[in-house]
Amino acid sequence: DAPVPSGAKGTYALTIEPLTAIPLYASRTLTSSDPSGFTVQTLPNDRGLVSVPSTSEDLSILQK
Repeated sequence: DAPVPSGAKGTYALTIEPLTAIPLYASRTLTSSDPSGFTVQTLPNDRGLVSVPSTSEDLSILQK
């Protein structure tokens, strides 16, 4: 299981589809203000697949 940050509200997911055979790596940066610091946490590949429906651009939503 991927680590979950303390104080996280809700669920989150990240889906990345490589477009070439070159390996793809993902990470996130966690920061803290007390004490000041940060760390970079790698994200594991769960080999999951997600079906995403086709979409089209509709800029009229910006006028509402």
